[in-house]
Amino acid sequence: MQTDFYPFFVDNSPFLLDIVSGKIIYNYEGIDLISYFNERMLPEEKKVKPKVKSFSLSVAQKCNLGCTYCYAEQGNFGSKPDNMKLQAALQSVDQLFSDAVNGEHYTLAFMGGEPLFNREVLYKATKYAFNKAKEKEISLGFTITTNATLIRLEDLHFFHRYQFTVTVSIDGVGEVHDQLRPYISGKSSFNKVKEKVLSLVNYPNRNYKVFARATVTTKNTEVLKTLQELQKLGFHSIQFSPMLNSPNGKEQLSEEEIDNLLIEFKKCGDYFEESFQNKKLIPFQNVLSILSQIHNYKKQSYPCGAGGSYMSVSASGELYACHRFVNDENGYMGDIQNGIDASKQEDWLISKHSDNQVDCQSCWARNLCAGSCHHEVMYRGRPACNYIRGWIDYCLKLYVRLYQQDATALEYLLGNNMQS
Repeated sequence: MQTDFYPFFVDNSPFLLDIVSGKIIYNYEGIDLISYFNERMLPEEKKVKPKVKSFSLSVAQKCNLGCTYCYAEQGNFGSKPDNMKLQAALQSVDQLFSDAVNGEHYTLAFMGGEPLFNREVLYKATKYAFNKAKEKEISLGFTITTNATLIRLEDLHFFHRYQFTVTVSIDGVGEVHDQLRPYISGKSSFNKVKEKVLSLVNYPNRNYKVFARATVTTKNTEVLKTLQELQKLGFHSIQFSPMLNSPNGKEQLSEEEIDNLLIEFKKCGDYFEESFQNKKLIPFQNVLSILSQIHNYKKQSYPCGAGGSYMSVSASGELYACHRFVNDENGYMGDIQNGIDASKQEDWLISKHSDNQVDCQSCWARNLCAGSCHHEVMYRGRPACNYIRGWIDYCLKLYVRLYQQDATALEYLLGNNMQS
């Protein structure tokens, strides 16, 4: 049983949340709550370098869509379009498993551009990794992020055979999607995306999950409406990511729009709570992720695994901190022939740790936020801090309410969160 408390704020006044009983405890104004909070989080081993257990392969640095805000600059990352060669893909698998130990879990992701432009290499690398994982007696999960337009029936069989998590990039329904994610020619892509999504979710007895990832830009800020529309399409999970930094500055949210985004997220949270009361689950991953962090009560010092447990491989075989840093010297981590550059990784992990982020050191939410996306901070700064704090604050209060309504259901839900 957990027997500690979370500090949080109501109308700018500090309180404590008993995470076992779900009760709000008052009259703690005289305590330094930030110190109280930080001292009582479950400790982490900061001195132990994380083991890399996840690679994303940029198997196709090219794309058939012309997304206006694309961090990959229409898939080629500011270079010429390219496909990863099979040898590079197989060497990437070898590098990922180079010091694998029996019983460990690994993840192999396929990204682009649009990874289905290089279907042959994707298929062969998956089969190779699957067989090698069996030999080493380790578990392995496969994921793919796709715009869905190129999906064929054979791909559905393939996803089913290897139990993929299929994440579809989709920014809304109809014109909302089309104005952000048209074909390079300018032609509408939504009808094709919808057709392919329905084929994914309606595959008989499917053995794979179908997630949606929506980027929130200046043109699709009605998040609740988008959530409800994507829910109707049958996605297992729906995740929203605010556009804070794009290569050309297009569609990225202003600070005022970021503040308004918090209002929209709270509407989604209220919708989630109402459905929870009616014994229904809304697959709103943004709220589920934070509720899981609160429930599991574990300190975070990095916002994600980038440069630590996770790295990305470019089409040419170079290693980068994550898929957003492909072809960016600031995130370079080595290559698949020579392995990870230990000194670069160490420098990265030290500099990116939340304890070493000046803006984070006095923030009450730092152990749940852990400093925000490295790429966005590096190239945009921290315009979203108030939004992030506001969202965490909302979720803490929501956790209390849900716990009081049905603690058993909440514990089951968060213990079985689809992306935990």
